[in-house]
Amino acid sequence: MLWANFDAPSDVKLQSSAYNILNLMLMNFSYSINELVELHRSDEYLQLRVVIKDDYVHDGIVFAEILHEFYQRMEILNEVL
Repeated sequence: MLWANFDAPSDVKLQSSAYNILNLMLMNFSYSINELVELHRSDEYLQLRVVIKDDYVHDGIVFAEILHEFYQRMEILNEVL
């Protein structure tokens, strides 16, 4: 099972947007989100853990590339909000 922690601004709407963006990106690579857990919330950021189902994990490098692209999209989304 692969998992990754990521930080996002603590805006609640952004949490939903983060999940939607990541889910769409993972669908393109045949990954599936098993769970999205909120680890910590402060005034400045929201820390989430993404867990990916075992059956869909084929290449950790591809997953890392997806996360990198996701971080970039989150930064753009944060600027828009």
